[in-house]
Amino acid sequence: MSGGPLSGLFRYGESELDPAVQAEVLLESARNEARAAILEALVAIGFGLFLGFRSAGFQAVAWFAVITVLPLLIDSQLRRSAAKRLLGVGPRPPPARRA
Repeated sequence: MSGGPLSGLFRYGESELDPAVQAEVLLESARNEARAAILEALVAIGFGLFLGFRSAGFQAVAWFAVITVLPLLIDSQLRRSAAKRLLGVGPRPPPARRA
């Protein structure tokens, strides 16, 4: 089951937890990382509004935001992919019959 080039690096799919529980934990942590990335981008925009978008201070904050937000978003996507893979593992109840 190959998930991509970085799937084995962080080993998000390996745990002693039930796959459904682990998938939920991975999804929640991915959501939190995405929220942190959004908050950081909003703070950078706030600095731009306060200092001016052409100032050296804003440019430093913008570079810092880019350097730190990209890894957060990449890791968030890796967690979501691992959760999606885990949801297909383990016993499942039979699908409900439609009348």
